[in-house]
Amino acid sequence: MKKLSLVIASKNDLYNAKHTTPLFRLQTSLRQTLSNSGNTDLEIIIVDYGSNEKIENVLGINDKRIKFIYIDEAECTKYDTPFNEVKCINRGAKNATGNFVGRLDQDTYIGKEFFDWFNTDDCTLNNFYFSGRQESKYFYNDTIPSELTYKHNLYYPKRNWFKTMVGILLVPTQTWIESRGYNEENIFFNHMEHEFITRLKHKHTLINLGSKLGFPFYHLHHDRDSCEGRKWNKQKKNAGLRNQPFIVNKEIWG
Repeated sequence: MKKLSLVIASKNDLYNAKHTTPLFRLQTSLRQTLSNSGNTDLEIIIVDYGSNEKIENVLGINDKRIKFIYIDEAECTKYDTPFNEVKCINRGAKNATGNFVGRLDQDTYIGKEFFDWFNTDDCTLNNFYFSGRQESKYFYNDTIPSELTYKHNLYYPKRNWFKTMVGILLVPTQTWIESRGYNEENIFFNHMEHEFITRLKHKHTLINLGSKLGFPFYHLHHDRDSCEGRKWNKQKKNAGLRNQPFIVNKEIWG
């Protein structure tokens, strides 16, 4: 039986918290994902980057499948952006005990269809997988997620169908380790998956999991007050991805 390690980078702060806090969205997505996971051999690694009040102490979900890695504020300040997701996810992946690492946003939960598929022989260590996500139309404190209507955005280029908001990036753990993960010098919003996937495709086959399963990954809507802390660099975003080597990080990574 395969084991799945879901890795989530999160911080207990007030980022985009007009109606819901990151902690509330994390709690909601975790409860839904755990409920839908059935008998899947599962661990969820939450990498907490610099919370003043640790997520582990306030999460309020007592489940032995949830594990925590805390990166203190002093370490976070070493980087030139407070949005340290690439570094956090890589660290979670290095500590994963599953056969697969699944990169998941803190405000996205997984439907039962994914777990049913994961536990079949169709999910193989010979490939890696990507799916976009469906977006909730409304999501506020008094809304029950199961009552929402979701619509996946299908208007992204068919050629590079993985250039969209991530539902899940599912990679065999050994492949993640061999590749040294996300490029830790490339901390640019909306680009980290595209860059990593392009490198992985040099050696491994990418499967369109969303098309196969009907996109059973659900993003909890929240107002976006700003993208403060997220770096944008369109020139680097579009430059030379096909020429990227399989390994870009130094020997000490994650």
